[in-house]
Amino acid sequence: MTTFLYSFQSEWIKLRRSSALWLTLVGGLLIPAIILIARLIRYKQTSQENALEQVWTILFNRCWENMAILVLPVGIILVASLIHQIEYRNNAWKQLLTSPQSLHTIFWSKYLVVFLMLFGFFILLNLGIYLTGVIPALFYSSIPFPKGKFPIAFFVEKNLYFMLGILPILGFQYLMSLHIKNFIVPIGIGFALLVASLIGISWEHNYTLPYNYAAIEYLMGNRHLPIQGNIRSWAVSYFFLATIISYVLFLFKNQDLRLHYGKVLIIVFILNLLWVICIWGFSTKKNITSKSSMLINIQYVVHS
Repeated sequence: MTTFLYSFQSEWIKLRRSSALWLTLVGGLLIPAIILIARLIRYKQTSQENALEQVWTILFNRCWENMAILVLPVGIILVASLIHQIEYRNNAWKQLLTSPQSLHTIFWSKYLVVFLMLFGFFILLNLGIYLTGVIPALFYSSIPFPKGKFPIAFFVEKNLYFMLGILPILGFQYLMSLHIKNFIVPIGIGFALLVASLIGISWEHNYTLPYNYAAIEYLMGNRHLPIQGNIRSWAVSYFFLATIISYVLFLFKNQDLRLHYGKVLIIVFILNLLWVICIWGFSTKKNITSKSSMLINIQYVVHS
């Protein structure tokens, strides 16, 4: 455990010198900053919006309209593809692989850094949404503070769903960047898959395209797209598939798979178990929601 913490700390220090950290910072605050400027300019409309009970929902949807469809996927493609370029650019892979740490530690410490950056991105974004609602009231006395109570539960739930929707992109980009030396290639493939997924978003089987789950999540939440398939289960499935393939290939490439075959099997089994639990949880929630909707409809018919 101590070795893993030291490895994680080392990866984090290396990342601080790269552009990936700045991408996370700028990406998380870009859309809220643009919306904040627009609200300051259109202060009369802002005054009307802040007087509404649902002002936080309006701001949340306005920020995620561009974030879910384009900015967040592009940001994850860039960050996940750049994470391994630190080693390739400095020809440091041989030095890293011969260091006194296992390949498991190297793989998962790098993966955890990417997850931490993703988590930081969401924190910055939600902080930006909150400031978008509050700051105009500090600049103009005619603008009231947002009337509605800040819906913490709503924000947490929606952020969780958007995070699940972006995990397949993170998994596949991490996989490609780990095994492709030229960082332009995984970025180009990622952009091509993103564009293809967005083109096919109106397809009846759009839930099979792994790069558009965040966009589908937003469009379904705003009733711009019918619910087709359990996209959260598909997202989790793609993510675990990409993670397992990436992990096994990394060990096999560096000849550590045969030496620690039992340990690899245990970790892969744990990943598959987590995948099954997630799929079961989402399926159960979907069935409960469907039964609740059916019960409401039956009660409505009986009373009518």
